Amino acid sequence: MGILNKLFSKGGKAGKHYRDGLAKAQTGDWEGAIAAYELTLRFDPSDEMRASAQFNRGLAYAKIGEFEQARDDYNSVTQNPYAPSRVKDAARDNLQRLMKRKKLRDEETQQKSS
Repeated sequence: MGILNKLFSKGGKAGKHYRDGLAKAQTGDWEGAIAAYELTLRFDPSDEMRASAQFNRGLAYAKIGEFEQARDDYNSVTQNPYAPSRVKDAARDNLQRLMKRKKLRDEETQQKSS
């Protein structure tokens, strides 16, 4: 069990949905993970769980190519004054990688249409 999963093992309904999101992400069910993280956020999670759920939802959005949604989640994490610094740092790193991937995808699309 990962450290965040241990931290949120007693998080009530928010913790249950968070753990469901982790399990779905581990099996590659990105849409299911997104839905579970959205439910996590509806149940008023702790600040750390909120930041982690937004971060993980951003990961899932990036996996299915929904770059704008992933960017929004990563930006929310980096701007959250209560987000743990390690989660903020990871969100900043992923945001940079995401923007590079998006730029490459846009260039490929433009080349194909030329």
